[in-house]
Amino acid sequence: MYVWLDQLTLLFYFLALWVCQMTAIFKVVVEKQIPTIPDHLSDDGKNFIKQCLQ
Repeated sequence: MYVWLDQLTLLFYFLALWVCQMTAIFKVVVEKQIPTIPDHLSDDGKNFIKQCLQ
């Protein structure tokens, strides 16, 4: 029985990860929300990320 609980816990964990990823994709694609880009990146890196998310 404990094996099933471990597998079920793992399934819910990966399901939660998938939901978080789909939420992030939805916000970028549908709502056009671009996430905050870290300041420590170079200007070229920031521009690259902005172009990828537009």
